[in-house]
Amino acid sequence: MATPLENEDTIMEERSELMVSPKHTKPINPTRKLSPFLKPSSATLMDNNVKPFSLNPSFDPKTCSLNVSFNGFRIPQKGWKDWVNSMCLLHKSTWQKAGIYNAVLNSSYEIVKNDDLILGFAKKWCDETKTFVFEWGEVTVTLEDMMVVGGFSVLGHSVFSLVDIESDEAKEVLRRLDEAWDKLSRSPRNKVEQGNWMTMFKDSGSEIEHEAFLVLWLSRFVFPSTYTTVTKKVFAAAVCLGRGVKLALAPPVLASIYRDLRLLKDSLETDSHDDETNERFCHLRPNCSDSCGPRFAKWENKKSRAENIDSGFEDFCWRPHAENSNDKFGRWAVVGDCVDEELESWVRCLRVSELVGLDGKCIQQYLPHRVAMQFGMNQDVPGDVARVNGSHEIAWRFYTRPVKDVKVYIPSRVFEPYVTVRYLEWWNKSAGECSMQSPFGDNVTRNFGKIESRSKRSNVSPKHTKPLQPTYTHAPLLKPSAVNRKPCSFNHSSSPKTSTIMEERSELMVSPKHTKPTNPARKLAPFLKPSATSVDNVKPLNFNHSYDPKTCSLKVSFNGFRTLQKGWKDWVNSMCLLHKSTWQKAGIYNAVLNSSYEIIKNDDLILRFAKKWCDETNTFVFEWGEVTITLQDMMVVGGYSVLGQSAVNLADTETNESKAIIAKLNEAWVEMKRSSYSKAQQSGWMKMFKDSDSEIEHEAFLVLWLSRFVFPSSYSTVSTNVYAIAVCLSRGVKLALAPAVLASIYKDLRLLKNADQNDVIVWAPLQLLQVWIWERFKILSPNCGDSSGPRFARWEKKKISVENVNCGLEDFCWQPYAEDSNYKLGRWAVVSDCLDEELESWVRCLRVSELVGLDGKCIEQYLPHRVAMQFGMNQDVPGDVTRVNESPELAWKFYTRPVKDVEVYFPSPISNPYVTTRYLEWWNKSNGEGYLQSPIDGDETENFGKDEPTSEGSKDSVDVDTLGLELEARISKLEKLFAYLKAKKAGVTC
Repeated sequence: MATPLENEDTIMEERSELMVSPKHTKPINPTRKLSPFLKPSSATLMDNNVKPFSLNPSFDPKTCSLNVSFNGFRIPQKGWKDWVNSMCLLHKSTWQKAGIYNAVLNSSYEIVKNDDLILGFAKKWCDETKTFVFEWGEVTVTLEDMMVVGGFSVLGHSVFSLVDIESDEAKEVLRRLDEAWDKLSRSPRNKVEQGNWMTMFKDSGSEIEHEAFLVLWLSRFVFPSTYTTVTKKVFAAAVCLGRGVKLALAPPVLASIYRDLRLLKDSLETDSHDDETNERFCHLRPNCSDSCGPRFAKWENKKSRAENIDSGFEDFCWRPHAENSNDKFGRWAVVGDCVDEELESWVRCLRVSELVGLDGKCIQQYLPHRVAMQFGMNQDVPGDVARVNGSHEIAWRFYTRPVKDVKVYIPSRVFEPYVTVRYLEWWNKSAGECSMQSPFGDNVTRNFGKIESRSKRSNVSPKHTKPLQPTYTHAPLLKPSAVNRKPCSFNHSSSPKTSTIMEERSELMVSPKHTKPTNPARKLAPFLKPSATSVDNVKPLNFNHSYDPKTCSLKVSFNGFRTLQKGWKDWVNSMCLLHKSTWQKAGIYNAVLNSSYEIIKNDDLILRFAKKWCDETNTFVFEWGEVTITLQDMMVVGGYSVLGQSAVNLADTETNESKAIIAKLNEAWVEMKRSSYSKAQQSGWMKMFKDSDSEIEHEAFLVLWLSRFVFPSSYSTVSTNVYAIAVCLSRGVKLALAPAVLASIYKDLRLLKNADQNDVIVWAPLQLLQVWIWERFKILSPNCGDSSGPRFARWEKKKISVENVNCGLEDFCWQPYAEDSNYKLGRWAVVSDCLDEELESWVRCLRVSELVGLDGKCIEQYLPHRVAMQFGMNQDVPGDVTRVNESPELAWKFYTRPVKDVEVYFPSPISNPYVTTRYLEWWNKSNGEGYLQSPIDGDETENFGKDEPTSEGSKDSVDVDTLGLELEARISKLEKLFAYLKAKKAGVTC
């Protein structure tokens, strides 16, 4: 029975499979990995609906007498390219809005038709599956190809029922197009020739020239129904497109290709899919041009001969459009009610649907799950799908059906395809002894359906041609399904050696926005590790009293909160013109620019927050929760990098050139010490080097910047301990300044909190803390300026008087940097050995670590899991973490430890944070009857820990899953033993 999908929302599933890389040309042991698969997959090979099909013979043009007219394979008319270019100058933005920009440009390039190539592929067409069938597998033209190669949109209104032509203006344009059509139809030939239509409207300055242009484009290149005349049925579509209305042209165009492939297979007419063949089959295509324009530009006027299209697996390019992808790593994206166009287009390409043609009569089935490897997915036995083609309205509704609450996998652009062993067995039934063989012996393969009851199937590369001995290993089940998910167990104390930074599990959650008890809902959510197992294991926090400056005699000197020297801003600007690219490479561009803006110090504000500091947790503790300044804040607000070498031990200053520069800096420092002030004053340093054209002016500039704004240790003199850092930065060497600066802030907050003497001096750059407060607490901040520059520019010379910092939860901004995010939706990203900087920086911000100060003596603990909601994560009871601060070297090694084989969640910038009911229970122990109240009544709260083991993620579930893993391990041992005995019987030495 075919799978009914009309009410199915999920389009893919993730499960553990036995896999092997197709790069290996010789048999090797496959390894079990977690892989995404397109649905539907067949439940079992015994299913009668999973029928094998026969392979089609090759096409031989020498023995074929078929004469085919490819009337839809059109070349540009004389003057068409000029008309395209002139219209593009006027209407490019409209075409981009309507999703036809590249499609229109494609029509201006001439693709040389290869009849034999098209006929050869048409003979391999299978109309039941809408795929080309080779000995090594199925492939087809997909909606993704329609988007990338054709330039058509998969989104937008249907072309057969347009409502956007009901306005008076649109009706008037239609009427005038009809008049032109009637006028030309009175010609001697009694028809509206395409050449005459272009003569009438091209460069005419007519008010409807754009619509007339689109009419000809649609009639000739998109929906050709006659060879030389204009098609009246495209008028409505042209009017809509002329107004920037997006139409889903990809489905009807692909439907016409599928239809004509069937006709051609039965010795009738075909449409063109020649460019897709060139894109996919490397050995059949001519050398393409290096063009950054539309896809057709690569193949203009190219020719090739196709002697034999019986290609091998290695000749097919599974992902020829990969260079257009921004995804270096595979990632999961959350599909919700509000979907951006890129993600919605991807969903349309991946999902089984019906394609409705222009006239509404041609309805073709679209089955992407049969060619999953073309999308970067792994291939399992494709399940049959029931048709939903009762009418074109029903088919269109099926095509546009919503997909909600599903995570969709966007694969890495360097994807390698895999197939399951079950797929090989099924394929061999179709192809006989073809290129893909089952890696199991006959008996094992025959019994594979029995082993499959463990809900795990085996995978092998389609390139392997000899039997393989499978090896079962257990990869971590990461995301996204809550049904087959392994419950997560978590410890009270985190081991420093752990490489995982988050986990996804189902918990009873409630929004912290609710001030009254509400019913919690169980949600599958990502959490930062470590979380505490039990509330009883975590000690409650002590709340701090508010600071009252009227009753406090403490006098604080904020020596690290520096203002601009006269002439500093000019020096920054002149150095920026010369060294901007170097600063960007070194990761200090915004940090340097920040120093040119004056932040007016608010002593009371800083002291009020310092009194709420908890140095055990390195957080500010309010009645409603914990918050802190994080490494993310250091990146966004401070402009510092969390990546790069340590600022403590620099190896890049050991070259002769670097040593020579440091020697010159020392000479300048000694010379200034001989001055009347007997010290190297910062003002004198700037006077010596500013606009001096000295060969070390850049390094001297950075020395002053580091001494005054980053690592101040003296109020007015230049620090010699920053020379090495300045030399490295001047050469574009990236240094991790963020952890060192944040360590100094944590250290001085502890000093301020515990100060019991009258005079205190702090050296940390606490202007960062003040700006952080203004960014996070809108009620405590002045009106910020509208600036596209660094973060400090928004707060330059702003003032506000603060009487009370006892803010409520609603006053705190959890994600103030949302406008900087390029992603509207949450997504999962795969962390591997090779990380891009964005992903690695995010990992550093999320992960428990140690922050090493400049001198190596200050080592502060960084605990982001306590403030998970600041990262868009949900909050559970934070577990304690063992310190790794025996030495600065060990602490730095802990900070830079690798994270492997982990998926990391990037939350939506508009996500609303939640907390677990367990967290509420713990917080109420700390706060008493505080701001957050447990949404469960007292008796239920007390029994929550007892009830929890029976729910998802419980101890019972863990026990069941553990038994399953043990059983799988035992079966694996039996399989290995079976293979050993079989080999021994055959006389093979093992």
